[in-house]
Amino acid sequence: MGIVDCEVPFNRKFYVFKPPRPLGEIDAELKKCTDRIKQMIEELSA
Repeated sequence: MGIVDCEVPFNRKFYVFKPPRPLGEIDAELKKCTDRIKQMIEELSA
């Protein structure tokens, strides 16, 4: 008895494109994270 092999293209069937967030929103989030990291470093050196 032979084995039947089948590939299911999940990306083609189930992927839904989500456009990237606006660049300003990403920049604001990165600035908030870097400010928090700077604050933590300053607390360590104090």
